Order: sequence, then C-alpha cells, then structure tokens
Amino acid sequence: MRAEIEIALRRERAPADYQRTLDSNRHELERLSSLVENLLALAALDSTKPQQEKSPVHLALVCRDVAEQLSPLAAAHNVRLQLELSESVTTSGDVFSLERAVRNLVENAIRHTPAGEQIVIRAGVNGGEARVEVTDAGVGIAPEHLPHLFERFYRVDTARTRNHGGAGLGLAIVKAIVEARGGTVSVESKLGAGSTFTLRLPPAP
Repeated sequence: MRAEIEIALRRERAPADYQRTLDSNRHELERLSSLVENLLALAALDSTKPQQEKSPVHLALVCRDVAEQLSPLAAAHNVRLQLELSESVTTSGDVFSLERAVRNLVENAIRHTPAGEQIVIRAGVNGGEARVEVTDAGVGIAPEHLPHLFERFYRVDTARTRNHGGAGLGLAIVKAIVEARGGTVSVESKLGAGSTFTLRLPPAP
C-alpha cells in the first residue's frame, strides 16, 4: 500500500490512475480489517471461558438470519442459497457466536462456489445431535488438506483459495466457537464435487 501511494504521488497523474490506486488500497484495507477482526475474535475465545448459556438457540432461525445477511454477497457472486431447516432443532449457547460460526461457513462457501450454482444450508437433528450443514458446489479440497483445514493460518494453495486472499482464520474461529460449546466441526470434500462442512452441537436440554 505504501509503495503504491508513493508511486502515485511522484508525479501528476490522470484521475483514472488515482482511482485505480485508491481501489487497490481499499481492497487491501478490507483484507487487513478482516484479519484484525479475526485475530481479535480468536484472542477473545482463547482468553475467556464461555458462559454456560441455558437458554435454547433455534438453529433454523440462526441459519435464516445468516442467509438474509449474506444474500447480497451471494447475489453478487450469482450464487443461490437454499435452506432445508427443521424448526425444532435447538442447542444451548451464545446465539451471536453460533451465528458467527455459521456465517463464516456460508461466506466461505459463497466465495468458492461457481456462478450459477447453489449452496445448501441444512439444520436438523441426527443421532441425538443438533447439526448444521453447509454444502457448496465448489472445486473441492484435496484429501491431504482436510486434516489441517481448521488449523490457524492454514491455507490451501489451490484454485479454492488462490483468488480469494483469506488469512486462514475463518475456519479456526468456527472450530473454537463450536468446541467451546461442547460440539465438533468436520468437513467432507471431493475434488470437482464440492464440500460439506458440518457443525455438531449438543441439543438443548
């Protein structure tokens, strides 16, 4: 960013050149802001013990709210969001943290799903567990990367991440949020056939 600004200021330039420099710096600032926000979120999760919330969280409502929030991003990528929700599925916890976990998964799916495809967001109960699944139609992830996806700063050097510039923290945040509430997160993926991320959470008593 500094180099681009210094080059732009060395001599008088056309307005379009300044516009390109500003656009480039805005993009970098957005990435830095996202990185700082994610680092702060991880620091907060590491340093505080989660409160044992007793009130139920309706996961269908969480999924609907996330889909509504991200509908502009999905539209910008020409991607459809499809909801398959059970109204009765609940867990206990902090609704805002759980919403962040689902949002991270859906936002990640949007950014890696080709235009014209759809993402399916499911919420239901399976085997006594409350579950949220996010299935994309992206390029998939090679098997050797799957065990490391939820590690902090891990990035897959494939078409899935090359053009999106993530810092490798979004999935680590999902893992931290879910495990702090007694749950787990996993992924199933096949190259050329997309990926499914699954949150498993204890049901509300």
